[in-house]
Amino acid sequence: MRKKKMNKCPVCGGQLMFEECCQYSLVHFITAHGKMSKKAKRRDYGGIEGSFIYCSNEKCDFVTDTDYKSEKHPDIQIFEDEQGFWVERRE
Repeated sequence: MRKKKMNKCPVCGGQLMFEECCQYSLVHFITAHGKMSKKAKRRDYGGIEGSFIYCSNEKCDFVTDTDYKSEKHPDIQIFEDEQGFWVERRE
């Protein structure tokens, strides 16, 4: 099978989600009364080099690891290039 644009779940046709794991912290000030301020600044430390794809359909079990491989669906291969994500199903 030739690869095709991945714009829906290759298992059930549901909407796909791309989750990029990032690392940030919330920085609070200590007030004059010795308490933590309610306002906080978000300090972003950038990505932690991890992302995965999963189906938004709760009944579907499609999910990838950070290498875009699916343990439950090893016949599905996912590729990424500058044009987006592509999927190919091995037979």
